[in-house]
Amino acid sequence: MSRRAVLSMDLEDWYHTIYFDRKLSNKDYSMIDGAYNFLEILKRKKLKTTFFVVGDIALKFKSLIKEISESGHEISCHSFNHFLPLSQTNAEFKEDLLKNKNILENLIQKLVVGYRAPAFNLDDPKFKILLENNFLYDSSK
Repeated sequence: MSRRAVLSMDLEDWYHTIYFDRKLSNKDYSMIDGAYNFLEILKRKKLKTTFFVVGDIALKFKSLIKEISESGHEISCHSFNHFLPLSQTNAEFKEDLLKNKNILENLIQKLVVGYRAPAFNLDDPKFKILLENNFLYDSSK
């Protein structure tokens, strides 16, 4: 019997959070290696999940993103730089969104149809931008 997981994981690094001054943070140290442990647990438990991936991470860890996708997990957008959508104009939000979507789709060679806003920070005008750009769901609210 196969099990269906209702799991998701935001794939971002510590310096993407709003709690650190990004200009002063040393980005040489990464916590992304924990994602490999999570993948192994999912494999052992025969679970599938959605990874909401920051585009900056996708560019730095291409092989990880490909491995996640090839393992049957869904890859979805979590912005390019993890900036809060409500701190962006609609044009900035759309540019960030499409940059993230294009990077992910080119990397995994699959359509990316899901989105989760950083800090679940989304309003109706930005949700409309998602719909206009062929996203099928939003996991922000």
